[in-house]
Amino acid sequence: MTLISSPGRGSPEEGDGVPQQFQLLPLLADFVRTRLLSNFEWLFVAATFFGIAASLWLAHEKLAFLNFYFIPVLLAGYFLNTRSAVIGALLSILVVSFFAVMSPDSFYQELSRMGLWLHLVTWGSFLILTGAIVGGIADKLRGRFLKASETLMRIEAANERLTRSYKRLEEHNLGIEAEKARIEAVLNSTMDPGVARLIIAQKVANERRELSALSAGIVELAERSRGQPAGEVVAGLNRLYAAVEPLLLHYKAHLDRYTGDGLLAEFGIPYPLKRHAVLAALAAFRIQQRASSENLPWKLKVGVASGDCVIGLIGSGGRRNYTAVGTAVETAQRLRALCPPGGVAVEEAVAEAVRRWFQLRPLQTQAAVRLSFSEGTARKVSAETGAPGAVYELIGMKDPLDDPDRIPAAAAARYADLAKKVALPLQAVSLIEALEGGLGHSRAVSSLAAALGDAAGLDERQVRGLFLAASMHDVGKCGLPDELVGEGDRLEEFSAEQAELYRTHPVLAEKVIEQTGVPCSPEIFGIIRQHHERFDGAGFPEGLKGDAINLGARILQLCDAYERLTGGLGERDPVEPSEALAEIRRGMGAGRFDPKLGEVFLKLF
Repeated sequence: MTLISSPGRGSPEEGDGVPQQFQLLPLLADFVRTRLLSNFEWLFVAATFFGIAASLWLAHEKLAFLNFYFIPVLLAGYFLNTRSAVIGALLSILVVSFFAVMSPDSFYQELSRMGLWLHLVTWGSFLILTGAIVGGIADKLRGRFLKASETLMRIEAANERLTRSYKRLEEHNLGIEAEKARIEAVLNSTMDPGVARLIIAQKVANERRELSALSAGIVELAERSRGQPAGEVVAGLNRLYAAVEPLLLHYKAHLDRYTGDGLLAEFGIPYPLKRHAVLAALAAFRIQQRASSENLPWKLKVGVASGDCVIGLIGSGGRRNYTAVGTAVETAQRLRALCPPGGVAVEEAVAEAVRRWFQLRPLQTQAAVRLSFSEGTARKVSAETGAPGAVYELIGMKDPLDDPDRIPAAAAARYADLAKKVALPLQAVSLIEALEGGLGHSRAVSSLAAALGDAAGLDERQVRGLFLAASMHDVGKCGLPDELVGEGDRLEEFSAEQAELYRTHPVLAEKVIEQTGVPCSPEIFGIIRQHHERFDGAGFPEGLKGDAINLGARILQLCDAYERLTGGLGERDPVEPSEALAEIRRGMGAGRFDPKLGEVFLKLF
């Protein structure tokens, strides 16, 4: 239908454009909305009342219809109020009384006139009582509803205020976090991030602690830089430190300060580390390896010493530095002076801590050297005699594969072959091994696993996957606290909480490996995840049993257990290979290892 009339077809008055009948529609809609809908309850009750009254007028047996008047009274009590219900009941009585006077015969049902009126009075009383009761109940319900509505509105208002307050608090917290991040970023640019976090948390303590100090210096910096443009000198120094600093931080060093021609770092602060000497020696060795391989502009000399030191924020006014003061720092700096270019010099305490994994030789000097001071008395040491207090040079790391009694020659040869074909995340692995006290552990385990995989009938693809899994089987410990990793695998000595946390490391490995970027298949992740399961179902993390455990994981478990015994991880002393093999056999009988696979393993030796 077209609302705008076209010309020549009886169009309305000019300037209007809408037929008059359609102008009434909005008025009618407004009347329905404002009048009828807003008074719907009254209209509904009234319509019901008059409908029943009309029915009573037309009915011949009116007494039978009396109870229908309960309907409008009930409706009035429910929808309106008690007053309306009682008035409706009285009006109903008047209407029925009117009909009783006008046509009494229509009410007779074998009742006398007195009986009729008694019946009507009884009916009317119940009608009024019904209206009053229902109306009272409805009033109470409405009152409760109104109170509930008011309470709800107050709650909603309170929630709205609370939401606004929470939003303001959240904005305030975000501001605090942003300011905290800004302060932390500023502190991180000038000091160790770990120290920065402790300062922000107000947890920096002045204390004495055993630690290892590393002092690195550039050989003949002043002479070699003389005559060079300042920009070239600074660029060369920055390039050198950019290569060195990540290694120090990776091995948990606190980078104390740059000292013009070198740097000073401490291991074991700000957080205690049980094997700080191993970490310091390994970091020093890796620094010299990197300096040599990357053809950096200057050579370094590094000294490492361990001892008791005072640590804390030291300085004056607003310039304070978190540093260590004591014998270890002084000795490391003196050792640096003795060290040959490109070498690492360590004092005897460090040498004893790392002798199991590093090749050492007495550092040859032309004269006895004063290295340390204790209670004001100088202590001379002789490098030539090797007597207590001697100085040593780290000349290399020991390779567990060089011991044919411990690692069969075939396993060592298999490692050499696969290492050329598989990329290994050696730096991440070496950190865990240093914290745990087992340098070279993954190297030995992966060689044995490859050899056992061959003997068990795995194909080349499966052996490569097993080799990679064995090389990384402990990297999940990167997700554990350092102090827990430092305790090794002695679950019987852990608290229940520590043991539960330790058992998560096979699961954490997947996330750590993904961060290294090493591509791994689900099969490799499965081997690592299950390598602490036991054949009898008493292992972790899932308690798998028998053949439900991945074959590669069963192989890895045997090799890992053997190497932990012969390598002496943590506080354990290494045992002879024959004793370790006897322990493996006992484990086979006790349900720890797969007995058939165990027999194949024993035949490798």
